[in-house]
Amino acid sequence: MIRASDPRRLDSQESVCRSMIASPEKSIPPLLYAMGGHTPKFMLERAISQLRRTRLDIIYETTPQNAGLHAHLRDLLSDGRTLWQAVERLVALSVIGVGESDGMEIYVCGRESAQFPYVQNRSYWTHQAFEIFCYAYSRNRTEYLL
Repeated sequence: MIRASDPRRLDSQESVCRSMIASPEKSIPPLLYAMGGHTPKFMLERAISQLRRTRLDIIYETTPQNAGLHAHLRDLLSDGRTLWQAVERLVALSVIGVGESDGMEIYVCGRESAQFPYVQNRSYWTHQAFEIFCYAYSRNRTEYLL
């Protein structure tokens, strides 16, 4: 087991990130798996970019660059078209599935193709999923999504 302070852990994360940059769609299955394997479509929609309004009626846009995500995920989420093309490709290849839960469209990902990278870097993927969740849902009660 590699401890958090062990330099080999950083090397492992760097190699994961390099492979994700080469093919950003590889990031989607382990990310969905880290989100519980059943991710509502609106979660990804909200992760692309958001217009927010403060209580003072100031409108501004937040982007994935504000989210604290690693570069390969920022790049993937910066362009909604790129994200949805990657999702459609993964659905077509049956890497992820589409379902419905409580009237919401969800993406289902429980395959080995998602589990292996997730298990290899569990803390990394869990942290990235947490960052997306924090970004997708406003942290400031004085802001509202438009």
